[in-house]
Amino acid sequence: MKKYSLLIPFIGIAASFNLVQPQIANALERSEVSALAKQYTVLIDGEERGSGAIIEKDGNTYTVLTNWHVVDTPGEYTIVTPDREKYQVVYDQIRYLPEIDVAIIEFESDQNYQVAELGNSDEIVEGNTIYVAAYPDPFPGVPQRIYLFFSTEVNGKLSQAEQGYTLLYGQSGTPGTSGGPLVDENGRIVGINGKASYEINTGNSFGLGIP
Repeated sequence: MKKYSLLIPFIGIAASFNLVQPQIANALERSEVSALAKQYTVLIDGEERGSGAIIEKDGNTYTVLTNWHVVDTPGEYTIVTPDREKYQVVYDQIRYLPEIDVAIIEFESDQNYQVAELGNSDEIVEGNTIYVAAYPDPFPGVPQRIYLFFSTEVNGKLSQAEQGYTLLYGQSGTPGTSGGPLVDENGRIVGINGKASYEINTGNSFGLGIP
């Protein structure tokens, strides 16, 4: 099994990844963030559907971060990269992070794909703008899965939550956006989009993410 060099904390549980420490930088324009995120955001198709982000490259092996609930049903899965190339996933090689709704997938390619830079979710506070990049399922008026990018605002951070969902933001996702990256204003991944929550009395909806 590949050994990653540094650690990202998921609610006190250490999960190893190759973490690039964030550098101080001026925020990018929204269109620049979208263009950057589009290069490393992938579509996941199969028994279930979702999105993910390329976080590492080792030779011809790419590593994708997504939600476990996107791939928890055994079967055939395909990763579709930004150039619309399709890569089969070896299901037995998918890794699940215990107690966290996170999965690590690998695929092989001799193409050169963008690898995301990982930011520091501890620096994200209430009121910050973050972005969601994903490939939602078809919905009325949009008959195919296309790249979707939208901005939202962090509403709150829970001290603890089931499956690691401690980020609360003001835009709930649609089916297919699970596993898509949450991106800061410099195009770095600071979380994983995964759930929607609805407050019945008011009708308000929120997105929930894993930092």
